[in-house]
Amino acid sequence: MDKKVLLFCAAILTVCWVIIYSAKTNLASTALTPTASIQKVEMQKIIEPPSSMVAQTDGSYAGDLSTTRPVADNAQTNATDSEGALLQERLEARRTEMKRWREWATRDLKGALAAVAAMPASIERGQAVEAICFAQIQINPSLALEMAQSLQQPSNVVQDLVQQWAASDSAAAFVWASKQPAGSQRDQLMQRVTYVLSQTEPEQAANLVVEQMPPGPGQDEAVLTVVHQWGEKNISAAAAWVKNFPAGSLQARATQELEGMAQYQQQLAAK
Repeated sequence: MDKKVLLFCAAILTVCWVIIYSAKTNLASTALTPTASIQKVEMQKIIEPPSSMVAQTDGSYAGDLSTTRPVADNAQTNATDSEGALLQERLEARRTEMKRWREWATRDLKGALAAVAAMPASIERGQAVEAICFAQIQINPSLALEMAQSLQQPSNVVQDLVQQWAASDSAAAFVWASKQPAGSQRDQLMQRVTYVLSQTEPEQAANLVVEQMPPGPGQDEAVLTVVHQWGEKNISAAAAWVKNFPAGSLQARATQELEGMAQYQQQLAAK
């Protein structure tokens, strides 16, 4: 009797174990199935384009990054082109206005000056004065420079006027520049003259710098300008001039300048 009870209990336990195992298996299968489905859907989203996108002949899709980016680039390009066109339009307008003032000052200087005097202080007034001065630099250089100074033109405008004068009469331009008050502005004016002269007569410019410019940073920069321009024409002659400099930083800088130019010229010849 005891043996039969034991067998019956064993059978009951076996059935229970089978039921529990089946339940676990079904639960695990149910839990995994949605995840697999989600992964499949997500992969389809990656591989397949949205239905709103239309396939193009080049393999891209309308509305995706490959087709919208060029549109953005084109918009940016168009904006840049518009800005460039606007800038060009303003420059052309400024040239036209400057030309009008130059022509007016050439035929009627007093009338042009009277018109400028009636204008309020503004960028346009400054440009008008500049145009009048540049018109006169071809007719009466000293008067043009006097007007530029009295009408408080920027230093770079005065320097440009002197440089233009030097192109036609470097000696007179240098004399005028040398009579200006000592300082950086006078140094800049004299450098402009020596630059122009050294392009055609470097030896004369060298003598002018050494003999008529006061020692100092201004003279040093003028010397280096002459060295460069002379070296462009005759590097041996420029080197001979530099060799006579007193030993020091100026001679070292001039020598370095010529060595760099010589190396560059050799590279061009080798091509």
